[in-house]
Amino acid sequence: MKKNLFKVGLLFLGALVLTGCTKSFSTVQDKANMMIVYENTKVDDKTTMETIISSVKDKGYYVPSENYFNYVEEKIVDNVKTNYASATLNGIAYSDISKESLLTAGETRTNFVKSNEYAIIKYAKEKTNSLDDLWYNYDLWRSEALKDGLTLEDVGSNYFFNEMKTSFNNYANTITATITPVDGVFDGLKLQGKGWGYTFTNVGLIEGLLVWPIAALLYYFAMAFSSLGVGGIVLSILLVTIIVRGLLLLLTFKQTASQQKITALQPQIAKLQEKYPHADTNQYEKQAMAQEQMELYKKNNVNPFSMFIVLLVQFPVFIAVWGAMSGSAVLREGELWGLRLSANTGSSIIHWTGTPSVVALVIFIIMAIAQAVSMLLPQFIQKKKTEKVAKLNKNPTAAKTNNQMMIMNIVMLVMIIFTGTQLPVAMSIYWIITALISLVQSLVMAHITNRKAKNYK
Repeated sequence: MKKNLFKVGLLFLGALVLTGCTKSFSTVQDKANMMIVYENTKVDDKTTMETIISSVKDKGYYVPSENYFNYVEEKIVDNVKTNYASATLNGIAYSDISKESLLTAGETRTNFVKSNEYAIIKYAKEKTNSLDDLWYNYDLWRSEALKDGLTLEDVGSNYFFNEMKTSFNNYANTITATITPVDGVFDGLKLQGKGWGYTFTNVGLIEGLLVWPIAALLYYFAMAFSSLGVGGIVLSILLVTIIVRGLLLLLTFKQTASQQKITALQPQIAKLQEKYPHADTNQYEKQAMAQEQMELYKKNNVNPFSMFIVLLVQFPVFIAVWGAMSGSAVLREGELWGLRLSANTGSSIIHWTGTPSVVALVIFIIMAIAQAVSMLLPQFIQKKKTEKVAKLNKNPTAAKTNNQMMIMNIVMLVMIIFTGTQLPVAMSIYWIITALISLVQSLVMAHITNRKAKNYK
């Protein structure tokens, strides 16, 4: 039993490690766009920038003056007109738009500050694809401002800029739902499309092989069923689940069939346990039973390690689906009665907000019940089969085996439920659908093995 629990512990630890290895898909342009949104986000009638300025000023540090902010805006406009002259704003090339109209309040200015060019120049640098270039121009302009005649009081203190960078970076790092195969606006945030090549080169191998394809499927299905609203997104999750489960079944069909053979052989295994009732304490009986059990497996062409092969295949796919569901940009816009599908299930329940939290709680409960039934049903079927062959009440070996299996299932169920609190809502829905498919699969396989069990000797 200790070995079994150790394996479960390693599996759980591995899940946490691999989850941490699922990297962010955000590009430098995405980050810059996030910072523009954050800069202008209002709380208590104050923008983020106004709040930071007020906080730093209250602590007695210099903050940038209006002269400095005007200086920065002119730098941005000059840079855009120089490096993006042929790019267009509302169909007009920047080279044909006057500097004054880009700086003066009005429709042109409003659209300009929402543009990709404005964001990338302000919070990174021109024509860059590197996240290392975030804040490049901001740092450059501080030193240039002093050379151009602005004072230290105008530019502001290092403390202000450190506070600003920390706040803006932290906000951008919280936004992980940025995977989209095409450019688009998702819940008010402009995001760049990421292709397969970008993912392999800039994110990682696992993400390129598994995470991106699943997220891309979600996006294209959601677009195809966009007329259905959130129902289309839920339908997309359903279709992706069916596709993933189908591929897994194809990849592990031989191993799954072997597992079903093991289930069908439980009556014969029960007879062996009756034959060697003291195998748990008697070394001779233990070795004899193990030898006969292996002969039984070999005779019926069964691989007793098939379960571990199935887990080896399923595990990275589970992590990939997790990464795709939490990283999918299209899920940012999906809501069920106010609950975002990309939101963390546990946080949505703990931070009670009325209806959305109720929805999260209901989804979590359904997920937990579905997982419990899908895990316990196969063991229940197996127990019924062995009861028809032998009375196990006085068999210490069989009783201990059954107890170990029950404890294992309970431990795994508790871990699954705990893990479920850390999942995005969309992943919880995926788990519900997966559990239902597993239930159907267990019932179908039980029917098939019942018909074939008489062939196993």
